[in-house]
Amino acid sequence: MSLRTKLLLWNGVMFLLAITLFGVLQLAVSRRAALAALEHEMIGRADSAKASALGGMGPGFGPPPFRGPNGNGVGALHGPQGLDVRRPRFFTREGEPVALTGEEPWSQDLLEASANGSTLFGDVTKGGVQLHVYSTPFDHPQFGPVVLQVAQETDSLAMAQQAQVTSFAAVLPLIVLFSLVMATLLSRLVLRPVAAMTQTAEAIAQNPNLRERLDVPGQDEIARLSWSFNMMTDQLQESNAQLSEALESQRRFTGDAAHELRTPLTSILLASENGLHPDADDLEREASLKTVLRSAQSMQKLTQMLLTLSRLDAGPRVLERDWFDLANAVRAAVSATGLQDDHRLRIDVGEGVQVWGSADATLQILSNLLENGSVYTPHDGTLTVRIVGNSVEVADTGEGVAPEHLGKLFDRFFRVDPSRSRAKGGHGLGLAISRLLAEAQGAKLNVTSTVGVGTTFRLEFQDRSQPS
Repeated sequence: MSLRTKLLLWNGVMFLLAITLFGVLQLAVSRRAALAALEHEMIGRADSAKASALGGMGPGFGPPPFRGPNGNGVGALHGPQGLDVRRPRFFTREGEPVALTGEEPWSQDLLEASANGSTLFGDVTKGGVQLHVYSTPFDHPQFGPVVLQVAQETDSLAMAQQAQVTSFAAVLPLIVLFSLVMATLLSRLVLRPVAAMTQTAEAIAQNPNLRERLDVPGQDEIARLSWSFNMMTDQLQESNAQLSEALESQRRFTGDAAHELRTPLTSILLASENGLHPDADDLEREASLKTVLRSAQSMQKLTQMLLTLSRLDAGPRVLERDWFDLANAVRAAVSATGLQDDHRLRIDVGEGVQVWGSADATLQILSNLLENGSVYTPHDGTLTVRIVGNSVEVADTGEGVAPEHLGKLFDRFFRVDPSRSRAKGGHGLGLAISRLLAEAQGAKLNVTSTVGVGTTFRLEFQDRSQPS
């Protein structure tokens, strides 16, 4: 069963219950109101009868012959008067009439109660007619304590109530039909945005990259739900895009790492086979061992780089920082790379240059930049390291990098010339690691290059006046 059908049925049932309850309450209230109006009119008639008696017009309406209840004469008149419910009746406490005729009390029980001082209403049936009776004690100026009873037939009231019930029963099907029609229109109006959200969700489920959005104006709950749905969709698609990018990057990284390891492993296998060949002499065995050593060292370096990248990727990419001497870091990096005796190297650093960052990370960055520069600097070229303000630059006079390749230098396993880099032991990871290490200590690593002139890497630290 659809939500629209459930909403329609629930609206119909609840509306029917509400209308039925309203009808019952309205019937009860109208009956009570009519009865109250009737009793008010009866009290008015009783008061008029009392006023007439007090004014000397006799106990009833008109001056009838009367004989008191103590027995002088034949007693009260008893003539056939029919069922005159409009005429008030006066009785002694013993139930004897004190009016023109010998009428009986409308209700003996009410008369007895009023004889004891109570004023009350009651219902009786006389001659098949339903009567509502008002009974009240009264001190008559001539006859002393008497009981006044006023009656009013209620058949017309019952007929009016029956007409109400009949008319309500006749109109009820039309009300139910109208409520179903209105519930249908209301459910369509309310559920239209929900249906749109359902269609959009189904479309996105089939195509996660679909840029569908809901436009529900207003500030009600449905509009807020659509806004939350749009925000959730944006976040999911952004997360999906990031996940896809991460998976693709991981796939490329794994493939490139396997490819990089394949080359030294192949060299080790070939060198081992040559060295173990029965016809190999001592020189060939020595050459094979040297090849195995170089390949193992290359694999060791690659493994260290991969571990460094893995550690940086695991995060958080924030290193502990402190003030350190940048010139000392430059000299330590030159020593670590073994370039202190290289005739191409030029060092231009001052003393006492303090920067805010990580000394260990800076040492590794400068070592990577120096190794990279030494690879691409020709024999008659120069490799310069200089400190400028709170920055250090490593510049070579190599072939330079074309503009279309410059933005990819910090990508993992990227090489401008793959064959040349691999032949010189490069893996395409040093610059990627250097960029991550720079960011982890709040520094910036940028590159500029001109084809045929050379390439300059600039490591810029945070301003000395703003340590963090």
